[in-house]
Amino acid sequence: MGLTKKWFLVRQACHCELGVDLYGRDYYSNPKSLDEKDHNSANLFDNLLAGSEAEASSGRAVLTQKEVIAGREARTAAHSLAFSLGLLACYPEEQQKLYDHIKSVSYEDMHSLTRSLAVLYETMRLFPPVPDPFRAAARDTTLSTYPAFQEHVKGETSTQNERRTIFIPKGSTVSMDVPGFNYNPRYWDEPYEFKPDRFMGKYDKDTFIAFSLGPRACLGRRFSEVEAVAALSLITLRYQIKLDPARFTIIPDESHLAMRARLLKIRQGLTLAPASLPLLFRKRVWQWANGDREGPFYCTLVSSNA
Repeated sequence: MGLTKKWFLVRQACHCELGVDLYGRDYYSNPKSLDEKDHNSANLFDNLLAGSEAEASSGRAVLTQKEVIAGREARTAAHSLAFSLGLLACYPEEQQKLYDHIKSVSYEDMHSLTRSLAVLYETMRLFPPVPDPFRAAARDTTLSTYPAFQEHVKGETSTQNERRTIFIPKGSTVSMDVPGFNYNPRYWDEPYEFKPDRFMGKYDKDTFIAFSLGPRACLGRRFSEVEAVAALSLITLRYQIKLDPARFTIIPDESHLAMRARLLKIRQGLTLAPASLPLLFRKRVWQWANGDREGPFYCTLVSSNA
């Protein structure tokens, strides 16, 4: 029996991933293999490499070779961006906070877009791109962990906060329950709430595992963060993000959580993605300060009825 259409597409995607890996390894083992006269007809991957090398020769900060290869993770950033836009539509007060923050940041100082990054992190906490990554044990090892659930028997001392050691034999496959970790009140206050402010101050970085941790963490983390923060900031700056009443029923006095549950239904593919996103983007109208159009960050909103 042949593959269904869905699994045929999955196999094609896997072959594409393998092709990019092999191409990248071959290029970096022989970086001059691409003839200079073919640059105009090169593909996107070649252009990324050429652009990175050109910026490096000018002394500007550039992405590393591994980060350029990791650009294929853009689809993960796109899904997280989609969830972020949906959440901002459900939480207009958070959208206003983000908009006010972006206006206060200079166009050249992208590293100061801390609230945009906080919105992205909080989105990835609520909707992790890869909810169940797995690892294979290369040797016998042990894990020291808390019990996921401990039933308290009346008259007995609770062992909820006692660690236990779990033996992992070589060759075992260990799957991480990322949503279970992200919604654990042991690590997150009000875990079901959308609260970007939790990432605006100090927090335990070991409790944020959207990109995994350790030597096997996501190779494309920096690429995804830069791409998603830039897109989220520009979209929020130029448009008001609203729910589309023609495609989504708006219930008066409905809680944020209930609205979010109806809006952000998920579909599970290679990564987590929203099943649909009925949103409206209302363009903001600007009045430029002193008539000097220096850039999108140096302007004042006059009206949003466009």
